[in-house]
Amino acid sequence: MKNSLFQSVCLGLDTVIPRRITKTLYYPSFLIFQILCKFHFSKNLKHTYLRNSFFLNYCVFGLSDYDFGIVLKTRASVKDWNCFYQNFKRLKFIFPFWGEINLYCEDEIDDLVAFINPIELKRDPYLSNKFKLEASPEEKFVFLSRSLSTNFPNWKFEQKKRFKFSTYFDLCQMKYSSKTDVKEMLESNLYELLQTPIQKNYIHFIIPFQNLLKNSPDILWEPSSSEVKVLFPQHYLWFEREEGNEEFLGSLSESDKRVLVGQLNWEIWGLMTQLYTFEGKDSFVIHLNRIKKVFTELKLNPIQIQKIEKFLAIYNTIQ
Repeated sequence: MKNSLFQSVCLGLDTVIPRRITKTLYYPSFLIFQILCKFHFSKNLKHTYLRNSFFLNYCVFGLSDYDFGIVLKTRASVKDWNCFYQNFKRLKFIFPFWGEINLYCEDEIDDLVAFINPIELKRDPYLSNKFKLEASPEEKFVFLSRSLSTNFPNWKFEQKKRFKFSTYFDLCQMKYSSKTDVKEMLESNLYELLQTPIQKNYIHFIIPFQNLLKNSPDILWEPSSSEVKVLFPQHYLWFEREEGNEEFLGSLSESDKRVLVGQLNWEIWGLMTQLYTFEGKDSFVIHLNRIKKVFTELKLNPIQIQKIEKFLAIYNTIQ
């Protein structure tokens, strides 16, 4: 984590330095990344690009990372990927702002798209050009909650990136006011997404955002009714314990189940786009099989389950 003085200086500079200059200063390292990809993947390489903040122009000089996308025609060999990734990590010492890499294979993308969050898709130029998906309220909720979890450790400074969060709200087609702080906008928008008829009867219903920041990011709100909404419902399933999961699933409303599916879809998408960098075959297989078990308990479309089985088979082929 960058020190607070450095972060404060960067946030201050972000208000006076035009973003086009910021991107220009970073850009030469992207050319080096492209050369690295061409060297290691040769004829199998289809496309390299920048995702997230640099694609949507909400990057902050000195704080934002380069998030990359690589599109291959077919899966690379483990040897080719390991050689590439070792050199990538060496270059990160020179370019510490190099961030994560999402890898897509053209011959697998149609199976993967079934698990992509429609809002997250908009932050990726390759995917957003190839697919057009409509987001449900629950999928918007999943995107915002994931964004919250990413920013929790450094919330003091992250909430000052107003342009970043205004971009998030815009992607979700949700309201944003420059006169309202980020915390209040999140409270308001998350409430609008998933409020239920019971909750609408409580005039003073609010999201205890500060309590959420102080504690683990599991419970989103606890109104004075019998209803409880969970921010990360997958935390209550087979990932951490062995009993009571069927009872928990049975207690969820249809809306909560859609949130759960959206969260688990995000897990699958994350695993498959960063497949080579996942450490530990056993952990990967256990994690994906647990998700498959939840999908089976929820009686989801069997085609989705078949896709998960296909992903497990893909992982076995590269070990």
